[in-house]
Amino acid sequence: MDPRYEETIDNGSSAASSRADARSVSGGLCGGRAPTDTRSSPRSVVRTVSRQLPPTARSASVSRRFLAGHLMVWGVMAERRDEALLLLDELVANAVRHAQGPVGVTATLVGDLLRVSVGDDSHRDPILQRPGVESTSGRGLMLVDLLADRWGVSPAADDLGKTVWFEIRLAAEPL
Repeated sequence: MDPRYEETIDNGSSAASSRADARSVSGGLCGGRAPTDTRSSPRSVVRTVSRQLPPTARSASVSRRFLAGHLMVWGVMAERRDEALLLLDELVANAVRHAQGPVGVTATLVGDLLRVSVGDDSHRDPILQRPGVESTSGRGLMLVDLLADRWGVSPAADDLGKTVWFEIRLAAEPL
């Protein structure tokens, strides 16, 4: 593997740091159906994996395989796993299309909440579009908006780009 594009894994048990991270990004552009309660039990295990990818078309498939493997190990059901992979694919494709530098993918699982983030060096915020039937592009964020419980955009900490993220609850809502 190219040393510039590496993978990190953190299987720590600190839910407090995840809650703080979730609060810190909530101020960005946000879409989705409803705010997500990011509180978790003190016993929740926080699982985080990250990978840096080059800004190439191949990065979408590499990121799917990367996330699919971890979601399987974490025991995520196939249907929710497929939704997460579809949304990841859309975000990575957008990042590769608009970024010049590496694309960062991070997935965090706290309890039954999965957050997937894709960071790039572009300052252009994604725009939720409603393309016509003849349009050949512009449907990616529409899928994210429809399938994610919550999504948003946050400026990068170093102000050198942005992170687009989505959250999916993995457990069924009580009836």
